Amino acid sequence: MRGWRLVSAALLCWALAASMLACYYYVQYTTLSQAYSRLLVHVDLYIDYGNGTVEHHELALTNATAFNALLEAKARVEYEVYPGMGILVVAINGVRNNETLVDHWWLYYVNGVLAPVACDKYYLSNGDVVCWNYTKMPW
Repeated sequence: MRGWRLVSAALLCWALAASMLACYYYVQYTTLSQAYSRLLVHVDLYIDYGNGTVEHHELALTNATAFNALLEAKARVEYEVYPGMGILVVAINGVRNNETLVDHWWLYYVNGVLAPVACDKYYLSNGDVVCWNYTKMPW
């Protein structure tokens, strides 16, 4: 009889410890999952080549800058780095600034507004719409 009590007590301790560990890991998982979902940003990216051709990409990104979104869309991007200022995109998929069409450049807009900084400096928020337009300078 005493042996059954010891076995029952051991099983009870094991079940209690296993349940507590399962609860602990569940709480850790949900906390990290929520933190990761805040880091993961869903954006729509459009590439408008200025000739009627427009590509659309739905992306989920971490470290979501307008430049990283363009790279994530698997576009062939040529760019120049200006220290202290950021990255200037000079070509997307072979369409180059001021070469394919005179006075046309790659500009990017976020939610319909011309972005005020270099594309690697602009961090995107969930639900943003990024449009890379090959267009004549608006000024």
